[in-house]
Amino acid sequence: MVYNSEIHHRRSIRLKGYDYSSADAYFVTVCSYKKELIFSSVRAGLASAPNHNNSVILKSPGKIISNCLYKIPERFKNVVIDEFVIMPNHFHGILIKFDVGAGPCACPDLNIEDLGATTGSRPYNLSLSDVIERFKSLTIKKYIEGIKMYDWQPFRGKLWQRNYYERIIRNEKELNIYRKYIEDNPSEWNEDEYFIL
Repeated sequence: MVYNSEIHHRRSIRLKGYDYSSADAYFVTVCSYKKELIFSSVRAGLASAPNHNNSVILKSPGKIISNCLYKIPERFKNVVIDEFVIMPNHFHGILIKFDVGAGPCACPDLNIEDLGATTGSRPYNLSLSDVIERFKSLTIKKYIEGIKMYDWQPFRGKLWQRNYYERIIRNEKELNIYRKYIEDNPSEWNEDEYFIL
C-alpha cells in the first residue's frame, strides 16, 4: 500500500530536530506485535520473602532478545546496554551511545553529563532508530530459526510493533530513575500499562 498523508496521518513520536545519532543515554521500550505475551512470564514472589518481588521467567523468544541485547556492544562499537528487563510483551532498556572511537573501556570515568560532547563528523555512527531496527531484524531472524529448528510457536504476522518509544536521559538523576523503573517493573506488572491477562 502506498503511503497517503490524507489517509494514514502518521505522526513521528521522535523529538523534532534532535540528532538521534548523537552520544546520549536513551530509555527505550519496544513492544511485541499486538502486545502478544510471548517473551516471558512474571511469577509472583512469595509473600513471606523479604520484598516479595515478582520475577521474570524468560521464554525462548525472551532468551533470544536477552542474548541479542547483550551482543549490542559487539555489533555497535559505540553502544552499550546499561540495564534492561524483558517483560511478557515488551522490553525496557537503557542504551548509551558514545561518540565513535570512545566507549566505556576508552573512557572508564565517563559520566552521563559527558555524553553530549561531540567530536565532529561521525561517518559510522548509526542513529538510535538504526540500532533498534537492526536489533529487531536480528531477533526476527533468530526467532524464525527457532520456529524451524525447535518447533517454537510461530508469531502472528509480525514479531514487533512498527515503532518504539524512547526518552532521552538528560542527567544522572534521570538515569537512576529509569534504572529503578526497570528494576521494579516485574513487581508492578499487574499495574503496568502493557499488562494483559
